[in-house]
Amino acid sequence: MRALPPAEVFGAIETTRHLIAADNEVTLFEFMLTKALDRHVAAPVRGDRPGTVNFHSFGALAVEINLLLATLARVGSDSAEETTRAFDAAAARIPTLQGRLELLAAEACTLDALSAALDKLDQASPAIRKVLLLAGTEAISADGTIEPDEADLLRAIADALDCPIPPLLGAAA
Repeated sequence: MRALPPAEVFGAIETTRHLIAADNEVTLFEFMLTKALDRHVAAPVRGDRPGTVNFHSFGALAVEINLLLATLARVGSDSAEETTRAFDAAAARIPTLQGRLELLAAEACTLDALSAALDKLDQASPAIRKVLLLAGTEAISADGTIEPDEADLLRAIADALDCPIPPLLGAAA
């Protein structure tokens, strides 16, 4: 797609978005596809400059970090206790935000909200992004297993933060 003229690139991406919206439901795969197309195909055509760092402190990103960790904690959890345990394990990775993070309601943890948060978190320093991925890994592995949806979401987040990771070892097949 990157070899296409800009108008065709944007046309193809727009067609993809219409197909995704056709059933009024965005699956995890569709979310990942949309984020990847925007980052790897549309952004270069738009002339976006990757790697712009605008945030050097966790405090400036507390709202977005809270949403990210809450969303990851909810992905593979089967109970409120499991979700809380996953969130607490992830939040413990960011001691500078201790007392400022709280498990958000499931209704707040939408893919649209996560997408907006990732767009801002992508502007964090590499050190912050690294800690976010470590915290995310804590969230998805808190119950001792990493389900495919959890691994896929973490990989999509890592890609959106320009820190791609390989498939996670130990993820259920």
